[in-house]
Amino acid sequence: MTLATVVAMVGTRSRRRRGSGARWWRVSTWLRRHVLHSDAFALAALALCAVALGALFLLDRSWFPLSSLALVLLVGGFMLTVRSLLLLDLVVGMVVLAEILRASDPPVSPGAVLVVGATRACSPRPRARPSWPA
Repeated sequence: MTLATVVAMVGTRSRRRRGSGARWWRVSTWLRRHVLHSDAFALAALALCAVALGALFLLDRSWFPLSSLALVLLVGGFMLTVRSLLLLDLVVGMVVLAEILRASDPPVSPGAVLVVGATRACSPRPRARPSWPA
């Protein structure tokens, strides 16, 4: 063992965390590993995006068209399981229905509704549950 190796080993900190920083590190690691990669988190994020796009559609139709909900459905088709995708379909359907009922001057274009429906019909199959235990 050379002197440089010993000096380098002395200069490094222990990997074990102690004190209040350890608690924060454990919580943040748990959030990264379990919450951010969960199906429920992806469903909640996509549902919030759908509701936000619906609200923005009422503010300015030229910047946020109703057909932008097709992107939410497309991302959901890649990320969600079957049950979660059905729940996302329900949320997007309610947003579209609310937009049809609330939009007065000019009414919602049937083409935009058709684009959202066709995107759902042609979106990729939802991912299946993994066969190994998580």
